[in-house]
Amino acid sequence: MASKMNSRSTDENWGDVGSEDELFNEGRQVHHELSPVRSLVTGVILALISALFLTAAAILVEYQSEVTNPIQALFIRNCCLFVFVPFISWDKDSLYESKDLLAYLSFGVVDNLGTAAGYLAIRYLTAADAVAIVFNKPIPAAILAWLFLGESFDFFDIILAVLNGVGLVVISETKATSTDGTTAGSPAIGVVLALISLLWLVSMYNTARWLALREREDPCLLAFVSGFVGSFLSSIYLTYTNSWAWPTTSRDITISALFGIVVTLEMIFLLLSIKITNVLIVAAIRTISIPGTYVFAITVQGQVVSLITFLGVGITVATSFLICLKSYFLT
Repeated sequence: MASKMNSRSTDENWGDVGSEDELFNEGRQVHHELSPVRSLVTGVILALISALFLTAAAILVEYQSEVTNPIQALFIRNCCLFVFVPFISWDKDSLYESKDLLAYLSFGVVDNLGTAAGYLAIRYLTAADAVAIVFNKPIPAAILAWLFLGESFDFFDIILAVLNGVGLVVISETKATSTDGTTAGSPAIGVVLALISLLWLVSMYNTARWLALREREDPCLLAFVSGFVGSFLSSIYLTYTNSWAWPTTSRDITISALFGIVVTLEMIFLLLSIKITNVLIVAAIRTISIPGTYVFAITVQGQVVSLITFLGVGITVATSFLICLKSYFLT
């Protein structure tokens, strides 16, 4: 994970120098002060682009489920992750211990279990409603990091966690009891699948965090392992259940191809953003994908969203954003 950047110059005392040297050293100080700011701005822009592609991917999953099925969408997504193979730092292989390799494998398994559950949830909920639950990751991840990794979790974090839990309960309860007829199955099943997805995905996050603390994390290798494990498991499931359903019309082929491109770009911009700025800032920005999917659902799909749902979404997004920024600036 990217560490917090220090904007202070390491040269505290320049001593007695001539005017030209003073001007040169002042320039060095300005460079030291601007470089972290420039990196932060660049990282924020890349994270915003990643969040936009994440929003588009969630929306396309809803259309992709109509074309084929959620597990085949998972297969397409995982095949696209092989694009990161050339960028893996193979020179680090001598540093890995058996428990590191087990953690990489566990990452691939829990990532695919969480993603599959999220894709399946969209069969019973709209993409916006599923995303509101599944993408609510920062605070649950912080709680698991406190429980299993020994990271700090103070009183202010507890308050944010309680408020976040209230917002999540509000969203889940209103969606589980929904009778608006906009879904193909019971919304309660979708809510359960979305909550299961959330649990698996925050476990995946903390697996990556554990590797980062041991300085054994390679984001491109994580993407490759997830793609390999997911494509292998999903292909077995699709073959065993005889549920392969390749798109046939030009519209369906376009949707499938666009979905593959979007999920690839989303991952590329995510990895670029966390390479140059703090992952907590990236996590905060990516919560924008939650209201983003609702904007699309309301303006394009004509979805009617209740005031209580807006309240729950507002609470979860605000608390997620605050805990990320608090962890970045105050620790």
